[in-house]
Amino acid sequence: MDFSLDIGELTATIREYENAIKDLEEQKENINKAIKELTDLGWSGEAKDKFMEIHIKKQEFYTNLIEKMKYTKNALENEEKPRAIQLKKRSENFEACIKRSAGGVALTNDDTGIISLQYGGQFSINNNVDECVNNHFKKMDSKFVEILNLANSLTFTSFPIGEDVEKARNSLKDQTTSLTDFKDSFNAYCNGVRDMEENICSVFSKISGITEGMSKFRGMSIISEGGQVDKNKVMQLMLKNPGELTAEEKQILEYAKVVLGEDEYKKIKETVFTYEEARKYIKSDILGLNVGLKTYFPNEISNLPKQITYEKDGYIYIYRLEESKQYFMGAELPNDDIITKDGQIISSKLYGYKLDYTDEPKISMGTVFVSPTKGMAAATNSREIIFDTASSHDSARKVLIKELDSTGTFKNGSKAYQGRLQSSYGHEKQIGRQSLDGKVRWRLDFDSEMGVHYNIEDFTNGKGANAVKKVIPIDILESEYRKIINLWNK
Repeated sequence: MDFSLDIGELTATIREYENAIKDLEEQKENINKAIKELTDLGWSGEAKDKFMEIHIKKQEFYTNLIEKMKYTKNALENEEKPRAIQLKKRSENFEACIKRSAGGVALTNDDTGIISLQYGGQFSINNNVDECVNNHFKKMDSKFVEILNLANSLTFTSFPIGEDVEKARNSLKDQTTSLTDFKDSFNAYCNGVRDMEENICSVFSKISGITEGMSKFRGMSIISEGGQVDKNKVMQLMLKNPGELTAEEKQILEYAKVVLGEDEYKKIKETVFTYEEARKYIKSDILGLNVGLKTYFPNEISNLPKQITYEKDGYIYIYRLEESKQYFMGAELPNDDIITKDGQIISSKLYGYKLDYTDEPKISMGTVFVSPTKGMAAATNSREIIFDTASSHDSARKVLIKELDSTGTFKNGSKAYQGRLQSSYGHEKQIGRQSLDGKVRWRLDFDSEMGVHYNIEDFTNGKGANAVKKVIPIDILESEYRKIINLWNK
């Protein structure tokens, strides 16, 4: 996340809005005075009526524009600028913490100053700090204790080193305190950035017709930082029963309609079906029994939906209408056009719906998955979920983070998790992390059967049969796995 805010520009923008509002109101007053003077001088008739009809519409437009500008100026001046000033002070404190000198930062007044920070991510920095404080520093401290005990036992030596060891130990404690202070200041800064972003999203979304509830549903990631709409997330909301939509979700759909436009919004909505509706198009039933996928002749497809999206048991399924290949005894049948004696061309092609996408994970043999809508009540012996193989470590990390975020257990921090298997390369090395309450943990593993993979273990509902294990295979070599472990343990 890279964040930068120039308070000088913010102050100048507020001033520009103030001047623009003043100019518009003055011009509006001057125009109305001129019309009144003309009317007093006897101006009347059809020409005046037509002018006034247009003038009233323009007047309404400019009145609304002035109100919006006043709203924006007020939001900038009374909500955003105070937040920016507070964040700037946090930023200066944060910089002072890094320089280890409270007086080492040039302070600026409330109308100037730039808040700027570039970093790889709050999660990774906090992990590194925790690793130093909870792992490396603790190990070093224990070594100092061993040295002190040894030094105290050497009563015969004439050159005591206990004092030097104690100084080194105190220096280590100072570094630990400094790192902890750094983390607190850093997180205060990040919280300030997040607070500003959420407030901007909440306040300024009103201008587009959305209420303050924007800050509540922004976490759904349906709207990007640039205001773009995620069509897949819109589709997910459309799949819900309209009566079950929350007020915020209804507002999201209204916002999506404004941003996407009526036509694009309608196109998406036309692809969304209930499971029962979708089944009629996709499945072929005889006497209530499913006998496979339904096929269509070319003259039947013109009025069929090109795409069908539906939700079942918490998963999304997307089918597309495609030409169906026909097979007999394992061999593909030709689909050449047939020409009759009178020259008429009859197509032998058949069409049907083919599964194009689903977020339902592929499950390994002998496992039972816990449905996201039915929960543990639907599982009898929940053991292992195996996801599709990720093509790279980065793509696997995205799946890992998404799954960890869904548990909600890592929001308050985490601690390092070390490898326990002696035969593993990761033995006694950091290979993952676990939540502070120990209920959820993840690790990067390698074995000859599965290859490189992430393991997630969730004990939220208990251990044994109640535990949920998720596996994310990664298509990388063992050598790359070792490089990643080495990088984590530098």
